Amino acid sequence: MVAFVETEAFKELNVGFALDESLVSETDDSLTLFPSERTCSGFKAFITGNPGHGASFVKDSATMRAHKFLTKAMAFREEQEALLDQPEVALGDVHTLNWTMCEGGKQRNVLPAEIILDFDLRVSPKTPMKTVISMSFSNPIHQCCDWLFIFRC
Repeated sequence: MVAFVETEAFKELNVGFALDESLVSETDDSLTLFPSERTCSGFKAFITGNPGHGASFVKDSATMRAHKFLTKAMAFREEQEALLDQPEVALGDVHTLNWTMCEGGKQRNVLPAEIILDFDLRVSPKTPMKTVISMSFSNPIHQCCDWLFIFRC
């Protein structure tokens, strides 16, 4: 790539630069740029459990297992967010995790047999993806779901 950038053909393209995403300032018209790009990843957690009627207490239901999963996932999110309180830590240095979608259930009064939780995960470039995957499966969070599907954007 470096060799191509130095060619006349590349110069004729008149390439400048483009911004993919950033944060808009809440106080003025400035735009914050980050010197590192977090890896766009995500995962779906497939959680199954006993279905049942909403008028009863169903043991080991998918909804209760999803609750346990979300509790652990949001604790990880809070840990990462708390790191930003350190002055030397920037947003690009931490992982962000956001629950973005949920599937499951067809009726309000019936507990579903399966719930699928979808998350956006941005991984710091300082952390190899192999480490993130390994953390996911060695972490107790995976014990709350039947399987995780990890993907990259």
